[in-house]
Amino acid sequence: MSTSIRPPRCRRGARRPQRTALRVGSVALRSVGLVLFACVSLAADSTWQRIDAGGRPADPLVAVARTGQGDVAIAAGGVVRWWRDGLFVAPERAALEGVRDLAFGPDDALWIGGASGLWRWTRDGRPERRPLRGDAGASDVARLVGDHAGLLVATRAGAYWSTNGRLFQPLAAGRVGASVTQVASRMIDPSADRRDTRELWLFGDDGLERLVGLATPSGLRLLRRDRVPLPRPRSDAWPVDLAAAADGGPLLVLYRDAIAVGVGSPEAPEWRRVRPVLAPGAQARRLRWTHSGLLLATDRGLFEAAEATADWRRIGPDPGAQPCFDLDAGVSRSDGVALCQSGLHVLGGAAVARVPRPSIGISPDRLRPAPIPPDPPVAAIRSRALARAGLGVDRDRALREGLARRGWWPEVGLQLGADYDRGDRRFADQAFVSGDYRALFDRTRERGTRFEAMLEFDWTLGEIAYPDDSVDLSRELRQVLSLRDDVSDEIHQLYFERARIRERLAAGGPFEPGEAAKLRVRADELAAGLDAWTGGWLSEWRESSFAPRAALSISSPSPGPDPRGQPIE
Repeated sequence: MSTSIRPPRCRRGARRPQRTALRVGSVALRSVGLVLFACVSLAADSTWQRIDAGGRPADPLVAVARTGQGDVAIAAGGVVRWWRDGLFVAPERAALEGVRDLAFGPDDALWIGGASGLWRWTRDGRPERRPLRGDAGASDVARLVGDHAGLLVATRAGAYWSTNGRLFQPLAAGRVGASVTQVASRMIDPSADRRDTRELWLFGDDGLERLVGLATPSGLRLLRRDRVPLPRPRSDAWPVDLAAAADGGPLLVLYRDAIAVGVGSPEAPEWRRVRPVLAPGAQARRLRWTHSGLLLATDRGLFEAAEATADWRRIGPDPGAQPCFDLDAGVSRSDGVALCQSGLHVLGGAAVARVPRPSIGISPDRLRPAPIPPDPPVAAIRSRALARAGLGVDRDRALREGLARRGWWPEVGLQLGADYDRGDRRFADQAFVSGDYRALFDRTRERGTRFEAMLEFDWTLGEIAYPDDSVDLSRELRQVLSLRDDVSDEIHQLYFERARIRERLAAGGPFEPGEAAKLRVRADELAAGLDAWTGGWLSEWRESSFAPRAALSISSPSPGPDPRGQPIE
């Protein structure tokens, strides 16, 4: 029985990547991270670059995915960002809450899974929800694994397979509604008619399963299904990840504190327990095969090794000392991606941005397109947007001052009253007068009306020192501050992304065909967003700032600030 677990090595002349410091322009770096690793030759670029991922330091990091063509997507802070033309180009953004995993599928679309279900995002559209057949648990996606041959989805209602991204085939064979939490997929034997033979690994409530089938356009034609015993009881600890080598190597089952290597027959492997020597107290999160070995993401940093039983080495000081959250090796399996808190780290400039070199015959328009006019200061746009949304700072100050003065103001009470009095009396008597009896009658009527009014003033002088509603006001102001921060962050992203496009166009080419026009359209889209936030004030500012001088002499002054520079002709 063979016990070799050695993964494929880099070709002769290649070396492991080394970390060197690199500063990319003056871009501010934030705490959304991404690390790319690859086997490169001695003549290739092996420097580390750090790129801004466009998030906020407090954004929770969730997932990362990449393709063999260089597209990168991350999910952080309820926003999914997709870099389509290199990491130096502005990403496409989509707001989705509850995202757990990302994957690029066979249709070159970005698949997004989470608590809200499965979403498909194409290059020419926006994310669209794709419902899965089954009970309510099918809308709760745990993991995604995708490549050129299909998409594997793990949900609370079981696992699903799709070859073309349109039809999803349930793979459940055990209990109805048994959840699947971890999945892995790889191609093991391409047949003569180019139908891929896939090996799928599923872990969930029913344990660990191995499925083998042919990936056809209509789905996965199952050839066999095997129950695989776990390397240790599930009551001890559940696996946190599965990693299957692309060349048919062993399956790795990752636990928080150990790695189980399945050697021998894949139907009934012999498990070899390995406890990697990592940072003290480190807990593993993700494990992936790459072209040069293994990458392990932990809450104490990123580690690499040639194989599971080899010595593990910390990468870098930046990704190796900060928590890492997700890994992906991409469709080609030739390099790796790691989402860490330390920032966006990229190994080598070739995988960062696909910008062609200047060639003979490039037109001057592609080298230096028309520049974008300047914008007003970002502080003016931000103040206008906050005031229009009712989130200005003056409102907070007015509420605090009013609450502090409330103790001096009395509670005024007004009472009104009316009293009506009515009385009718009758008296009867008899008298003997002049030799005869005579009847005597007497009647009285009394009418009385009284009105009264009382005005009361009640002072609660304790409110001067300790207002009763101070806690409620603090809670309200914290919520308003969070909304103000979200609005400001949106304004800053729109404003500075437009500024980066302006600088890119001003710096000149070379540009790919149509790239300059695409950048200008994106700049106009960002300007439209800023104009919507300010209620049309930005359009008024541009009309008044860049109008002809004769028109300015007879028109009313603009409510916006004066322009800092003259328009670029």
